[in-house]
Amino acid sequence: MEKKELIVDLYELTMADVYIKNNIHNKIAVFDCFFRKVPDNGSYAVFAGLERVVEFLTNLKFDNETINYLKGLNIFSSELINYLENFKFTCDVYSFKEGSLIFPYEPYFVVKGPLIQCQLIETFLLQTLNFECLIATKARRIVYAANNTKIVEFGARRAHSSSASILGSRACYLSGCEGTSNIHGNYSYNIPLSGTMSHSFIQSYSSEYEAFKAYALNFPDSATLLVDTYSVSKGVKNAILIDKEVLSPLGKRLKGIRIDSGDLLRLSHMARKLLDEEGLKYTQICVSNSLDEYNISDLVENHAPIDVFGIGERMITSKSDPIFNGVYKMSGLYDDDLNLIPKLKISESFSKSTLPSLKQVYRYVNEYNEFQFDCIGLYDRVAPSSFNRLDLKYQKERPLLELIIKEGVLLQPLTPLEEVRVFAKKEFDLLPEKYKNLTKAAKYEVLISIELEKLRDDLLKELKKNI
Repeated sequence: MEKKELIVDLYELTMADVYIKNNIHNKIAVFDCFFRKVPDNGSYAVFAGLERVVEFLTNLKFDNETINYLKGLNIFSSELINYLENFKFTCDVYSFKEGSLIFPYEPYFVVKGPLIQCQLIETFLLQTLNFECLIATKARRIVYAANNTKIVEFGARRAHSSSASILGSRACYLSGCEGTSNIHGNYSYNIPLSGTMSHSFIQSYSSEYEAFKAYALNFPDSATLLVDTYSVSKGVKNAILIDKEVLSPLGKRLKGIRIDSGDLLRLSHMARKLLDEEGLKYTQICVSNSLDEYNISDLVENHAPIDVFGIGERMITSKSDPIFNGVYKMSGLYDDDLNLIPKLKISESFSKSTLPSLKQVYRYVNEYNEFQFDCIGLYDRVAPSSFNRLDLKYQKERPLLELIIKEGVLLQPLTPLEEVRVFAKKEFDLLPEKYKNLTKAAKYEVLISIELEKLRDDLLKELKKNI
C-alpha cells in the first residue's frame, strides 16, 4: 500500500531533525515552486496536479505504522519522532488556478508556514506537480497539432506506473483530450472511455472476418474494428462486410476502423476511399502507432482523412522531452518579530539563481484580451508600479496567485475537473499564435518589477561581499 507521507527524500527528515535540535523548526518560511525551462523548446507549460497536492497536504499525517518504521531506522532523534507523531499541517498555500498557463521562473505554487513543514512536503509536491504539468503540457501541444481532430489517450500500458497512468489520463483530459482507454481514468475522474481491440483478439479466431463479427455482435452500437493485423486493405474490406452483413440487418452502423501501423497518410486515404465507395461515409477512421504532435501535424497538413488520433507512450511519458524541471526553493524566512527576511540562492550559473521574498505574478493583456506578458512583483504591492514596458498600454488582469489554504484548511472546494478543462482551453485560446508554434515558438516575456529587481540586486551584492 502506498504511504504518501513516506514519499520524502532522506534529507528532508535529516534537515528537520537539525531544525528541531536548534529550535528553528517553527520559524515561518516561504517556498516557491517554479520551473526553468519549457519542455520541447516551447513557450508555455500547463499547470496541473493541484487536486492531488491539496488532498495530500490537507490530510497529511504519520500513522503508527509509519512512526514505528522511522523509529526502526535508528537515524532520527526522539524529538523528531515525537513531532511527527503529533504532526498537523498548518501552512498557508498560494496557487495559480489549475489549468493556467505558466512560464519559466514564475512562482505558480507557494507555501508559507513552519520551516519544518515546508521542508517535509518537498518531494511529494515536486513529484506530483512536475509529472502532471509535464503531461498536461505535452497533451496541449498534441491537441493543438491535431487542429480540432479528436484525441484519445491510449497510454495506460506504456505509463511508468499505475499511478502515472491514472494521473496522466487526468492531465491529458484537462488539456483537451476527449477520452481515455484507461478504465481507472473513468472511475477516478469520469473521463469518457474509448477503445477498440488488440491484434490478439483478431488472432484468437479462425479468420479476421469471424473476429470482427463476434465483436460487432457483442458491441453493435460502438464497434471500432482493428484492420491492420494482416492487411489493411483486406481488413477494411472485411469491416465493410461486417457493416453490410452483420450490423445493417440489426439497424446499426459500423462506428469506426483503427489503423495501428504503416504509412498512416497513405493508408487513411486508401481506407477512406474504400469506405466511401461502399457508402460508409459515417464510419470514422482512427489511427494510432507512436504518434506525437510532430507526426500528427504532418498528417493534418497533408489532409489525412483521420477522425480520431489514439495517442499512447509519446504523450503519457512525454517521450520527446520527459523531464519537467520544476524546483522548490526558499525565498524568505521570517524573524522572531515576524519581519520577512528575503532569501536568495546564487549560483555559478545565473539560470539557477532564485528570486527573493513573497511574490505575486500579474498577467497583462492587450485590447483583444490576448496575453502579452507577465510581471513578477512583490506580494505586498498593489501591482508592479513600473517596469520597462511603458511604451504600450495594457489592461491588467487579476493577480494569478490566490490563497487557497489558510493555516492548513482549504478555503473553498477545488474546481471540478470539467470546469478546469474549460478554463484551460480558454487560457490557451488567449495565448497568441506565435507562442504556440511547435518548433519555433516565440519566447513569452516574464518581467520583474523594479522593486523586486532592486531587492534581488541588493541581496546579490550583500551575499557576494560575505562569501
